[in-house]
Amino acid sequence: MSVYVDELQPCVPNKNWPWAHSSHLFADTAEELHSFAAHLQLKREWFQDEGYFPHYDLSSRKQALAIQIGAVPLTREAAVDKWRNISIRSNQETDCLRIRQNLRNFADPFYAVAAWERPAMEKALQTCASGGEVALDDAGRWIISPKT
Repeated sequence: MSVYVDELQPCVPNKNWPWAHSSHLFADTAEELHSFAAHLQLKREWFQDEGYFPHYDLSSRKQALAIQIGAVPLTREAAVDKWRNISIRSNQETDCLRIRQNLRNFADPFYAVAAWERPAMEKALQTCASGGEVALDDAGRWIISPKT
């Protein structure tokens, strides 16, 4: 099991995030993520679990500290692959709220929802809204079961 950080990405500072760059801290398990975050003195309230993957945002200083104490640095592409693998391993059923969040995040290039995934997500959202079931299989493919 490991903890990871992706590359720093430019971002627009705002009242909640005054820095011009950010990175993301994520892990193979939630327990590992929260334990590592505590070592970085990140508040649990900063944990983000809406949408595609659970993580903490990191400033450049916190990212450097995370790497110094053992986080595995990943390129953006490697981070995307890792997030997908973590999601596949957890094999959790996807609900309507998560799908809606993913679609909202699609406009943000950081959220690694490839263009080819969007039609499947939209179909999943429609299925979910009509009472059907949606989940991910072990290969990360959408299982969409319309209400019969």
